[in-house]
Amino acid sequence: MEVKVVFTNSTDVQLLRPNRTILAELRFRQPIPTEKQKSYAHLMEVLLDQPKRVRGKEQNPWQQLENVNKKLSLHKDFPNSFQRLVTDNELTRAYIGAQLRSVRRKRKLSLRGLAHLSGIDYGNLSKIENGNVSVGLDVLCRLLQAMDIHLDFIEKIALDKVKL
Repeated sequence: MEVKVVFTNSTDVQLLRPNRTILAELRFRQPIPTEKQKSYAHLMEVLLDQPKRVRGKEQNPWQQLENVNKKLSLHKDFPNSFQRLVTDNELTRAYIGAQLRSVRRKRKLSLRGLAHLSGIDYGNLSKIENGNVSVGLDVLCRLLQAMDIHLDFIEKIALDKVKL
């Protein structure tokens, strides 16, 4: 994912697309000294530009940010991690889809099996899990009911997203 990392102050960073629209705004847990901000920004740009492949598939932007966060916290020169403040709709869709896929797999359900149980078209379910389409509340409730999950799952998603 081609992004430009720009510090707006000692803790806040904007990830900008080539057209200068904001992809995400991040906040580091600790202030970054001015002399290290350029190094942090460069490292983040490099890590985001080289997405990790998992099972032959390129990670979605949400997974890439999580991967960058892990690498930053392990890097000896940059022992700091960030929390997400704001993301665009694309990242939100990708995150919700990834969470639904994770729960489905934990429940040992196939995509087709969940589609059958929830009454949702297999193709649409695949698009939801891949973050290609937004999931409405009614569809989300049908999916959660089919997987026997309580509605507080939505609150958990929101809390997890803020923590990152």
